[in-house]
Amino acid sequence: MKNSKKLSIILFRNYGIKYGQGYQPVYIFKFLKDILYKIYLLRVQGRYKLDKMIKIFPLSFLFRIYLRNVFLPKYFRINLFKKSLYDFFNDFLIKKIDLSSEFYLFNYAPSEDILQKLKNDHKKLLLFYGGMSPLYYYKTKKRELMKIGLTLDSREYLSGIREDKLFKKYFKKVILMSEYSKKNWIKWGYQGDIYVNHLGVDYEYFDRPIDKRQRINDKIFLFVGRIEVMKGLHYLLDAWEQLNLKDAKLWLVGTKKSKEWSYFEKKIKKTRTVEFLGYRTDLPNIYNRALVLILPSFSEGCSRVVLEAKASGVPIIGTPCISELFIKNREGFEVNYCNINQLKKYIKYFYDNPSKAIEMGFSAKSKIKDQTWSSFGNAFKNNILNILNS
Repeated sequence: MKNSKKLSIILFRNYGIKYGQGYQPVYIFKFLKDILYKIYLLRVQGRYKLDKMIKIFPLSFLFRIYLRNVFLPKYFRINLFKKSLYDFFNDFLIKKIDLSSEFYLFNYAPSEDILQKLKNDHKKLLLFYGGMSPLYYYKTKKRELMKIGLTLDSREYLSGIREDKLFKKYFKKVILMSEYSKKNWIKWGYQGDIYVNHLGVDYEYFDRPIDKRQRINDKIFLFVGRIEVMKGLHYLLDAWEQLNLKDAKLWLVGTKKSKEWSYFEKKIKKTRTVEFLGYRTDLPNIYNRALVLILPSFSEGCSRVVLEAKASGVPIIGTPCISELFIKNREGFEVNYCNINQLKKYIKYFYDNPSKAIEMGFSAKSKIKDQTWSSFGNAFKNNILNILNS
């Protein structure tokens, strides 16, 4: 094969979490294994979770534990220490990375030392990134935190600015997850080549029989995502409070952002019909109960929860960064950023017309069946081959 063994991949995120971010590298490996030289992983997800015990046992012991639970191809280089994951992984790469490949694909922002080392050896650097421009993200986050009386930690802000500079300086080719993200990166100053690769969804996992009567009677509106301002949750809670729908519920599913949680906790407790369910592993059952998914986010790469909702037959109310994932006015409604009145309008529409939500949900469900993880992997392979051959 012309491109055999030309590519090494550095994956910072977990490998093997089936229904989360770790599922992407599973299919990246599956479809690229014929042209891969090495994959470097920080962590591998098996039945054993990383915790404090990992500091005690030597690497060889941990390696044997994970071999029992995860199929590890010979291409993988693994380091499993919990201590200072980001810094340790970068230190490991600087010392141990094999310079035999021509191309190196990252899916996070490594230290500049490793990028400079590869650049000095005339390597070509590629980026697979799951979000919008870091510069846009952190400037927007800073603004939205100010609106609720909080400030963005200066170290986090500077880290985001650093990330943006590294991407623009070292990566001349980027694979993103949506056309909207592509436009956003260009708007915020990126001048390299951009390829688009949408995510997939496990349709069969989320496919459940739909109880129309239950959905119509319960009127559960659903938010799934981190509890933070970048998901636009403060606008959703304001809209919900103003509507004051007595016989409807708003379920919030996701993990807390510690600094912002105290603000959102007060907002949640203030409204009787809002319920925080926390992090859930039974998402198919949660989606199956919901009438509508609401995601007024400011930044999404290719929102996994939108794809999951569509596979579950749930229509969407969402902002422009996710609206390319559903057919507007047929599978859901687009709302502008920060627009409480539009949120109220479409929530009230589905509240008054729950049968329309069922109809739009079925329309969304019928269109998502072919957007599989295999189609993601195949498209990713084509993008990589195009890059390597160019």
